[in-house]
Amino acid sequence: MSFATYFSALPPSLSLVGYTAIVTGSSSGIGRQTALHLARLGAAVVCADLQPAPLQERQAGAEQQEKQDCYDLATHEIIQRAGGTAQFVQCNVTREEDWQRTIAAAVELGGGRLDILVNNAGIAKFSGGILQETLEMYDQQMAVNVRGVFIGTKLALAQMVTQAPRALPADRELDLDEMSPSELEGSGARLRPAYEQDKPTPATSGRLEGDTGGRGSRGSIINIGSLHGFIGGPGEAAYGASKGAIVNLTRQVAGDYASERVQVNCICPGYVDSAMTLNVPPALAAKRPTPWPHRGNGRDVAKSVIYFARDSPWSTGTVLLLDGGTSAR
Repeated sequence: MSFATYFSALPPSLSLVGYTAIVTGSSSGIGRQTALHLARLGAAVVCADLQPAPLQERQAGAEQQEKQDCYDLATHEIIQRAGGTAQFVQCNVTREEDWQRTIAAAVELGGGRLDILVNNAGIAKFSGGILQETLEMYDQQMAVNVRGVFIGTKLALAQMVTQAPRALPADRELDLDEMSPSELEGSGARLRPAYEQDKPTPATSGRLEGDTGGRGSRGSIINIGSLHGFIGGPGEAAYGASKGAIVNLTRQVAGDYASERVQVNCICPGYVDSAMTLNVPPALAAKRPTPWPHRGNGRDVAKSVIYFARDSPWSTGTVLLLDGGTSAR
């Protein structure tokens, strides 16, 4: 099923039609899956990366031929072929001027809005311990993983605070216990009243005293952190430091701008199979167990991005561990 056919059939409470997103590191791995899933729901996506070509190695075997063909296409090309809206923008996330071009492209694509930013671009150096890490390795990881997220968050936020709040898709249906039995049995579902800023919202929306604005968000920033932003990994001191910084940057900005109705959340994947983990040495991989019987993948992370972008109107400052139970031990 083409993306266009899929998102055209979605009810408003599940659709991202009319939303515009930026996904950094979109050419491969988690970023590629995230861009594809956002586009499949109808969002217009700016695919931002150093190059449009995917980084994954082609898989061998005749049974994988169809998948190989996808690997030959850039992410934005797949979206366009499937009937979605996307464009590629070359972006080195450590450069402010690249970020300015990327955000300008998204705002133009979105008719004046940037609704979703996914700060996904990142690098890892598997050193074996701090004694084996050079200052160059440290600087590289802090530049991409922290500086890049800082610049992107700052510039996206500057755009988002100028935008009128809009209801998230999840806001576009009544609470199920407010519906009559006949409506629940029927084929149609009522939408919530429009959350216009100059009109009161329904009593069940949780309006605080003195709040005169309508329910809604000016934008959603979703940072991709790491399990190692919470617990130490085997021999990844600089990487862990960089991802820990992302976790607290998320909380800080979320708290500072909650009153402006900008959502800032963070997803911290565990040991997923992605482009970043292709070159993990076997000895290191053996030290990274996952209690769940299989590792996660980019699709698992993409689905969590969808949760924050579409389904969680009241989430901000949330840090979601997505690690197959690794941190539970």
